[in-house]
Amino acid sequence: MVGTSGTATAAAPVTPVADDGLTLTDPIQLDFVTAMMDHFKFNKKLDLPNVVELLRRVKGVLRAQPNCVSLTVATRLTIVGDLHGQLDDLFAIFKLNGLPSPRNAYIFNGDFVDRGQYSCECVLVLLAFKLLYPKSMHLNRGQAAAPSTGIEA
Repeated sequence: MVGTSGTATAAAPVTPVADDGLTLTDPIQLDFVTAMMDHFKFNKKLDLPNVVELLRRVKGVLRAQPNCVSLTVATRLTIVGDLHGQLDDLFAIFKLNGLPSPRNAYIFNGDFVDRGQYSCECVLVLLAFKLLYPKSMHLNRGQAAAPSTGIEA
Protein backbone atom coordinates (compact mmCIF):
# COMPACT_ATOMS: atom_id res chain seq x y z
CA MET A 1 0.00 0.00 0.00
CA VAL A 2 1.34 3.46 -0.80
CA GLY A 3 0.79 6.26 1.71
CA THR A 4 0.03 9.90 0.88
CA SER A 5 3.73 10.76 1.07
CA GLY A 6 4.47 8.27 -1.69
CA THR A 7 6.24 5.81 0.59
CA ALA A 8 5.13 2.23 1.07
CA THR A 9 3.19 1.52 4.24
CA ALA A 10 2.15 -1.83 5.64
CA ALA A 11 -1.51 -2.64 5.35
CA ALA A 12 -3.25 -3.49 8.59
CA PRO A 13 -4.00 -7.20 8.88
CA VAL A 14 -7.58 -8.08 8.08
CA THR A 15 -9.31 -10.27 10.64
CA PRO A 16 -12.49 -11.82 9.31
CA VAL A 17 -15.40 -11.60 11.72
CA ALA A 18 -17.74 -14.56 12.12
CA ASP A 19 -21.26 -13.42 11.31
CA ASP A 20 -22.92 -16.82 10.91
CA GLY A 21 -24.03 -16.95 14.54
CA LEU A 22 -21.67 -19.82 15.33
CA THR A 23 -18.60 -19.62 17.52
CA LEU A 24 -16.14 -22.48 17.73
CA THR A 25 -15.42 -22.91 21.44
CA ASP A 26 -12.32 -24.38 22.99
CA PRO A 27 -12.76 -27.25 23.40
CA ILE A 28 -15.23 -27.90 20.62
CA GLN A 29 -18.73 -28.79 21.79
CA LEU A 30 -21.38 -31.05 20.27
CA ASP A 31 -23.73 -28.04 20.17
CA PHE A 32 -21.38 -26.32 17.72
CA VAL A 33 -21.18 -29.37 15.45
CA THR A 34 -24.95 -29.89 15.36
CA ALA A 35 -25.55 -26.16 14.78
CA MET A 36 -23.03 -26.27 11.93
CA MET A 37 -24.88 -29.25 10.45
CA ASP A 38 -28.17 -27.32 10.72
CA HIS A 39 -26.51 -24.40 8.93
CA PHE A 40 -25.51 -26.71 6.10
CA LYS A 41 -29.01 -28.23 5.88
CA PHE A 42 -30.32 -24.75 5.05
CA ASN A 43 -27.56 -24.01 2.52
CA LYS A 44 -25.79 -21.63 4.87
CA LYS A 45 -22.02 -21.42 4.88
CA LEU A 46 -19.61 -21.57 7.79
CA ASP A 47 -17.66 -18.33 8.10
CA LEU A 48 -13.96 -18.25 7.31
CA PRO A 49 -12.77 -17.70 10.91
CA ASN A 50 -14.57 -20.84 12.06
CA VAL A 51 -13.32 -22.88 9.10
CA VAL A 52 -9.71 -21.79 9.62
CA GLU A 53 -9.84 -22.45 13.37
CA LEU A 54 -11.47 -25.86 12.88
CA LEU A 55 -8.79 -26.85 10.36
CA ARG A 56 -6.02 -25.56 12.61
CA ARG A 57 -7.24 -27.57 15.58
CA VAL A 58 -7.98 -30.80 13.74
CA LYS A 59 -4.55 -30.64 12.11
CA GLY A 60 -3.04 -30.99 15.59
CA VAL A 61 -5.28 -33.98 16.38
CA LEU A 62 -4.43 -35.72 13.12
CA ARG A 63 -0.70 -35.12 13.52
CA ALA A 64 -0.76 -36.52 17.05
CA GLN A 65 -2.28 -39.81 15.90
CA PRO A 66 -0.38 -42.55 14.08
CA ASN A 67 -1.20 -43.36 10.46
CA CYS A 68 -2.47 -46.80 11.49
CA VAL A 69 -4.49 -47.40 14.61
CA SER A 70 -5.64 -50.58 16.25
CA LEU A 71 -9.25 -50.47 17.41
CA THR A 72 -10.88 -52.41 20.17
CA VAL A 73 -14.57 -51.90 19.71
CA ALA A 74 -16.58 -52.42 22.86
CA THR A 75 -19.41 -50.27 21.57
CA ARG A 76 -21.17 -49.73 18.27
CA LEU A 77 -19.09 -49.24 15.11
CA THR A 78 -20.42 -48.01 11.77
CA ILE A 79 -18.23 -48.34 8.68
CA VAL A 80 -19.09 -45.97 5.83
CA GLY A 81 -17.90 -46.20 2.24
CA ASP A 82 -17.36 -43.33 -0.16
CA LEU A 83 -19.38 -40.16 0.49
CA HIS A 84 -18.27 -38.25 -2.61
CA GLY A 85 -19.52 -34.97 -1.15
CA GLN A 86 -23.11 -36.17 -0.71
CA LEU A 87 -24.15 -34.24 2.40
CA ASP A 88 -27.69 -35.63 2.37
CA ASP A 89 -26.25 -39.15 2.45
CA LEU A 90 -24.03 -38.24 5.41
CA PHE A 91 -26.99 -36.82 7.31
CA ALA A 92 -29.10 -39.91 6.45
CA ILE A 93 -26.33 -42.15 7.82
CA PHE A 94 -26.25 -40.14 11.04
CA LYS A 95 -30.05 -40.26 11.30
CA LEU A 96 -30.08 -44.02 10.82
CA ASN A 97 -27.07 -44.89 13.00
CA GLY A 98 -26.82 -41.95 15.39
CA LEU A 99 -24.23 -39.20 15.61
CA PRO A 100 -20.63 -40.13 16.31
CA SER A 101 -19.86 -40.34 20.03
CA PRO A 102 -17.62 -42.27 22.40
CA ARG A 103 -20.26 -45.04 22.40
CA ASN A 104 -20.98 -44.82 18.65
CA ALA A 105 -17.76 -44.96 16.66
CA TYR A 106 -17.42 -44.46 12.91
CA ILE A 107 -14.88 -45.34 10.25
CA PHE A 108 -15.16 -43.39 6.99
CA ASN A 109 -13.31 -45.10 4.18
CA GLY A 110 -12.03 -42.22 2.10
CA ASP A 111 -13.39 -40.36 -0.88
CA PHE A 112 -15.20 -37.87 1.34
CA VAL A 113 -15.28 -35.28 -1.44
CA ASP A 114 -14.92 -34.96 -5.21
CA ARG A 115 -18.30 -35.38 -6.89
CA GLY A 116 -21.01 -33.91 -4.74
CA GLN A 117 -22.10 -30.33 -4.55
CA TYR A 118 -21.40 -30.24 -0.80
CA SER A 119 -17.86 -31.60 -0.59
CA CYS A 120 -16.59 -28.85 1.71
CA GLU A 121 -19.54 -29.23 4.04
CA CYS A 122 -19.05 -33.02 4.21
CA VAL A 123 -15.41 -32.79 5.12
CA LEU A 124 -16.03 -30.02 7.66
CA VAL A 125 -18.63 -32.16 9.45
CA LEU A 126 -16.29 -35.16 9.48
CA LEU A 127 -13.37 -33.08 10.73
CA ALA A 128 -15.51 -31.44 13.42
CA PHE A 129 -16.49 -34.86 14.75
CA LYS A 130 -12.85 -35.96 14.53
CA LEU A 131 -11.91 -32.98 16.68
CA LEU A 132 -14.77 -33.64 19.10
CA TYR A 133 -14.27 -37.43 19.39
CA PRO A 134 -10.76 -38.26 18.13
CA LYS A 135 -10.91 -41.86 19.39
CA SER A 136 -14.37 -42.53 17.94
CA MET A 137 -14.16 -40.93 14.50
CA HIS A 138 -11.72 -42.51 12.08
CA LEU A 139 -11.00 -41.17 8.60
CA ASN A 140 -9.22 -43.39 6.08
CA ARG A 141 -7.57 -41.88 3.05
CA GLY A 142 -9.33 -42.73 -0.20
CA GLN A 143 -7.57 -44.31 -3.15
CA ALA A 144 -7.68 -41.04 -5.09
CA ALA A 145 -5.81 -39.27 -2.27
CA ALA A 146 -2.61 -41.22 -2.93
CA PRO A 147 -0.81 -40.05 -6.08
CA SER A 148 0.66 -43.50 -6.72
CA THR A 149 -2.75 -45.23 -6.73
CA GLY A 150 -5.26 -42.65 -7.90
CA ILE A 151 -3.87 -41.96 -11.36
CA GLU A 152 -5.05 -43.89 -14.37
CA ALA A 153 -2.87 -44.28 -17.44
